Amino acid sequence: IRDRLSPSCQLCAENAAFWNDMYDRYGTSPRLRFVAMSDSDAEETRTYVTDHALRFPVISVTDDRLLDAYNGHVISPQGDLDRVWPGALEELRQDEIRAALDSLTST
Repeated sequence: IRDRLSPSCQLCAENAAFWNDMYDRYGTSPRLRFVAMSDSDAEETRTYVTDHALRFPVISVTDDRLLDAYNGHVISPQGDLDRVWPGALEELRQDEIRAALDSLTST
């Protein structure tokens, strides 16, 4: 699971608890890896991670081409793009994400 976050984005802050929950639920699966990419420098990213108690890996990436390439994407084990959920994650979208992660972790 790859997510893009921005310390200046209110939607990212609102989605943080949901992504923590998903990491807690699915983070130990051998079939998934979680990483979020911050569009800010390392210091601002570190502060954001601490302030929102993010429990999954977050890296600072300032190259817009990389950020755009992986923005909110779920990549399958075969390297295929499975899903994209940019923006606000209302309940229906959260349910879609849970279902997709369930399908990726079931054997």
